[in-house]
Amino acid sequence: KQNLDIRPDLEALWAREGESPTTYLIPNVVMVPTAGIEDPRTMGDMSQVHGRLRSQAEEIAKVARLSLMQSDDVGRLRSELVRRFGIEPLLEHRAVLASVIQERGLLGRLYVAAEDFPTCARGGSPVAFVRKYASEAKYVVAKQACEGCCHSKPTVAGGSTCGQFQKEIKVQVPYTDHLAESVETAQAARGRAVQASVSDPRERIRQAFLAPRSTAVREVYEGQGEGKIPKLAASAPGVSQGQLIEASSLLRKKQAAEQTELESRPVLAFLHREMVKGLTHGELAQTLKLAFDGSLLKRTHPYWGKLLNESGLYGVIYTKQASFEECRVGADFLAKHNPSVRAIVAGEKCGTCIYSKAARCLMYGKPLIKSASEVVTSATVESVLLEHGTAGRLQPWDVKKASTWGDNPAKALKAIHEATRTSYLPQVAPVRMGFMQGFHGQTVGHTTSGLDLRTIVK
Repeated sequence: KQNLDIRPDLEALWAREGESPTTYLIPNVVMVPTAGIEDPRTMGDMSQVHGRLRSQAEEIAKVARLSLMQSDDVGRLRSELVRRFGIEPLLEHRAVLASVIQERGLLGRLYVAAEDFPTCARGGSPVAFVRKYASEAKYVVAKQACEGCCHSKPTVAGGSTCGQFQKEIKVQVPYTDHLAESVETAQAARGRAVQASVSDPRERIRQAFLAPRSTAVREVYEGQGEGKIPKLAASAPGVSQGQLIEASSLLRKKQAAEQTELESRPVLAFLHREMVKGLTHGELAQTLKLAFDGSLLKRTHPYWGKLLNESGLYGVIYTKQASFEECRVGADFLAKHNPSVRAIVAGEKCGTCIYSKAARCLMYGKPLIKSASEVVTSATVESVLLEHGTAGRLQPWDVKKASTWGDNPAKALKAIHEATRTSYLPQVAPVRMGFMQGFHGQTVGHTTSGLDLRTIVK
């Protein structure tokens, strides 16, 4: 039979009277489940994986909220909604749109709603979206799943911070006069034409974020008793030309500096990775020369020169969380190349990371320290000397006096690493034959100069 022919039979099988609707499958014929059935198990329904199906009003509200986070332009919001849903659904749900537009200037600027990102706990695109369009937002309004989320980290003040969005978690946004004053001051410092208002704090904050750029004209006072007349201050042609030349020169310098900083990023990433291997200063310099062009290294030296001076300490005594973008990759790399590193210098991610427990990184399996000075001490020098002396890399008389290696712990640790680096390297066997032997061929005779007659006869 065709599908239309067997439809009455299927409807008869599905219509089971006296049974609970949750014990059998029902046809998924509409986007929204039947009102009388709580959480139905429909065919094709992926609610257990992707959440409950949203109604059209909820879908319109979500698209509108995400569009407001990207831009405050109402025209852009309208074009996006019309392209997605058409005019009729928007007219039908105009009340929903009105409630969303009331958050214009606040959503994405002051706070982020966690309910707009159901899969935020897994990271990925939701976190990237918030970092791109709402990086300066202060709060994240909690959803029900935030209560037991592993990324919710308690703070000293008694609140909690979201480890994914890096924002303070609030059940409701605290609209206060103090918050309104701070927002108005910050927006005025950025060149916004913020006007004083006596309205409620929420409206003051909203108006401050939506304030246009300031276009104030320099005011010049002319005459006695007259008011201030907005007028551009006149300047000599030569002075104006000089100011333009100076501004153009500053702009070129800024663009050149930005380009140089962009070019130095691959060098910095490469140097971070090679230093974790525990290479010496000379080995690192030779590796850089082989990996990059000499003119590029000379041009970008101010950006990576200071990091190179940490050779002998960075990658030997400690390493940094900023060495790798992903800590999982860094932990695998460190375990493979240099597992003897003693500590990890904490980075900006460590404060809210779920693997940071009791001043220890569970990902790397090593202690977390705030700065390298905590581990570059005289006690570390003595411990390192004892380890190398026990392993036979240093002579016993070199281990007894730590002061002979340097004036301070940093110099001593660098000198010890330079002296013991060759002990780590594999010894290369000598070549089988010299150039002359390679050219003339290997002789089949045996050398007998060191043997006596009795040995030769045997």
